[in-house]
Amino acid sequence: MSYMLIIERAAEDDILDAFYWYEERLEGLGFRYLDELNSVFDRIISNPETYQEVESGIRRSVRVSGNWRVTFKFEGPDAIAIDSEDYH
Repeated sequence: MSYMLIIERAAEDDILDAFYWYEERLEGLGFRYLDELNSVFDRIISNPETYQEVESGIRRSVRVSGNWRVTFKFEGPDAIAIDSEDYH
């Protein structure tokens, strides 16, 4: 099955903040973060059921670049809503 990703507004803001935080530390590190995030998105789309359900309907993926995790939930039969979590 093919899923469409929906990036929640708060997640967009978190992703942008993380990009700039990493880029300020070392030029190019923000882009490496985005590459890693895209890989996580690809894995979620490929096999979302493999991720642990942490709350009713909410699943958590693996850690992304240190202090960030991606959480997601199914939105209907063919969409996944993405959120992020800073857990440091």
